[in-house]
Amino acid sequence: MVRCLGFLGGEKFAMLYPKVKQFIESLNEIPIPITPGVKKYPGHTVFWNAAMKSVAQTHGWTVQPKVLPGPNQPIGWTGDFSLTMSDGLRVFVEIELGNAASAFRNFSKFDIATQLDTYDLFLLGVPGPRGKLLTGYASDFDYIKKRQDFYRKFVHAPCCVFEIEPKSECDILAISGVSSDEIIDRPSEDWALKFIENHRLESHLNIGKVID
Repeated sequence: MVRCLGFLGGEKFAMLYPKVKQFIESLNEIPIPITPGVKKYPGHTVFWNAAMKSVAQTHGWTVQPKVLPGPNQPIGWTGDFSLTMSDGLRVFVEIELGNAASAFRNFSKFDIATQLDTYDLFLLGVPGPRGKLLTGYASDFDYIKKRQDFYRKFVHAPCCVFEIEPKSECDILAISGVSSDEIIDRPSEDWALKFIENHRLESHLNIGKVID
C-alpha cells in the first residue's frame, strides 16, 4: 500500500477518484532510475522525473499547468501535472524530489491556488526511505509526516501527500550499454526522455502502460 497523509481530508477525497488512484499507483510502478558513478548518489532525479512525466501523459494528465491559468498573471509558477475530473474537480499535482525548501514552496503554490480558486484538490508526491537513500537529499514522506502540524498551517484546501517508493531500481547505464561519461552534467527532462526513447528503455521503466 502507498502511504498517504491528508490535510483537510485530502487523502480520503483523493481515493474517491479512480483516476487519481491509478495515477499514484502507476508512479510507484516506475523503478528508480540509477546511474552509478555519474553523481554522488546513484539515484538520478532527472531520469526519474522524466519517467513520471511520460507516465502522467499516458494517463492524460496535463504537464506543467500554471498555478494561475491565463495571460498576464502576476506570477508564472507552474506545477507538475493537473487534471479535471468528470465532475469538474480540478486536481493539481507536484512531485518533489528535492529538499525542505522545495517542499515548502509547493505548499505555497497550493495556498495561492486555493485563495484564487484555480484548483480544488492538491497532491504532493515525495520519495519514501528507499528513494531518499538513493537520491541523498530529498525531503521524504517521513520528513513531511513528522512536520505535518507545521505544514498544516499553510494548507487551506484538501491536500494529499503520497509516497513514491518503487519496488526496484533500473540501472540506466547497464541496460543502455553507455558509460557514465555519456550522461551530460545537467541534463533536462527532455534530454532524458530522448535518451530513454533512443535506448528503448520504456519497458524497463514501465512507461507507456496504464495501470488498471
